[in-house]
Amino acid sequence: MVKYWIFPTNIKKYDVKKAFNELNEIDWEWDGKPQGVHEGDIVYCYAAKPYSKILYKTKVTKVDVKKNEKINDLKYYQKKPDMDENSSFVRLRKLKAYPIDDSNPYSLDKLHDNGLDGNIQGKRSVGGKILNYILNPYSSNLLVKKRKVSLPNIDKNTIFYGVPGTGKSYRVKKLIKENNIPNEDVFRATLHPEFSYSDFIGQILPDVDDEDKPTYKY
Repeated sequence: MVKYWIFPTNIKKYDVKKAFNELNEIDWEWDGKPQGVHEGDIVYCYAAKPYSKILYKTKVTKVDVKKNEKINDLKYYQKKPDMDENSSFVRLRKLKAYPIDDSNPYSLDKLHDNGLDGNIQGKRSVGGKILNYILNPYSSNLLVKKRKVSLPNIDKNTIFYGVPGTGKSYRVKKLIKENNIPNEDVFRATLHPEFSYSDFIGQILPDVDDEDKPTYKY
């Protein structure tokens, strides 16, 4: 069973941003032998001040990595770490990077608002309410103030209708901004009244093959 974790790092001690910009995998230091972490687990990498945000989603590809197996990433340390033959690391492969600006849904304040207890000062497994938020950061309830209509989930289809100039686009843009939805997750489509089901789903039409025999193609 896959477990989910948050690993914190001090950007002033280890430049995780530069490391993941140049490497696909890094080795995360662990005090003692890793306990409870297994290959395939998902780790969210939290960078402390000045970011105070989760910046990366990663996957554990190897546990209990020894000093002689460690990826050469010493240049990302601000101070050379103390390592001996008993030092152990967890290898993380970058799956996704999150923005460092206000569009990032995983700031410490937002995590606290959605179930995180205390500060992120050590490696911790996550579950329950906070994990639900991390997995679905844009599914929180929305409120359309004009009529106080509760939108139960932003992923569901919601139709705003009315004659031109009544504020439909304005309202949608406001909801997008209020919920810090990244621009790359938003697109606009125009549907013409003459569009049919087959324009979206497809259709089977008659054709002629190389031997002039009738056939049908999708």
